[in-house]
Amino acid sequence: MYHRIVPAGLAGDSLPGLVVSPTLFEAQLALLHAHGWHSITAAQLAADLAHGRREPPRTFVITIDDGWDDGYTYALPILRRFGYVATYYVPAGRVDVMRNVLTSSELRTLAADGMEIGNHTYSGDSIELTQLSPAQIRYQIQAGASRLAAIVGQTPVTLAYPAGKYDAAIEAVLQADGYDLAVIEGANSYAETWAGRFAVARWRVTPGTTPEALLSSLRALEPGS
Repeated sequence: MYHRIVPAGLAGDSLPGLVVSPTLFEAQLALLHAHGWHSITAAQLAADLAHGRREPPRTFVITIDDGWDDGYTYALPILRRFGYVATYYVPAGRVDVMRNVLTSSELRTLAADGMEIGNHTYSGDSIELTQLSPAQIRYQIQAGASRLAAIVGQTPVTLAYPAGKYDAAIEAVLQADGYDLAVIEGANSYAETWAGRFAVARWRVTPGTTPEALLSSLRALEPGS
């Protein structure tokens, strides 16, 4: 799980712990690539879970949250270099509205390059779904999906909960709307199952995560390790 991939001096008031430099991001992916790791999208993971397919060894998912434009300007060229794909969780209400956020054109380029454009609700981390009314929950999820579908031509099938907060009522909305998977920010278990598809845990990458530490962590999280 990444948030910003940008030089620290260009990160504005983003929390320092969420800012990974492009140099570090490239070094992390270079080491994983050298050791035979390959990436899939969260949507592909969901499809494999639904059909009972086991992922090949050394498979991982890269997620990039919050829709910052450095996911296009800095991250995309690095992903391309190693033949990797990622899932971008985008708050649709920020697109073409806020500065330093992905534009519609950039989102279409990402999608054309095989990146997944996932839902991060309409407002993103400025709201917490568990504090909203049922109608507001549905609006945040459905308005976000509708806007992203209008931009890239494909309805999102996975979602990242704002701030990682969720409950059974929110899961029920996702299931009713046909979502295949939703991600949280961490858990005691990283074993993905179809039954647990609406609370798939992610491991946060920070500016202190060395390439070697990331490789070691992924090895430790592999099934059977």
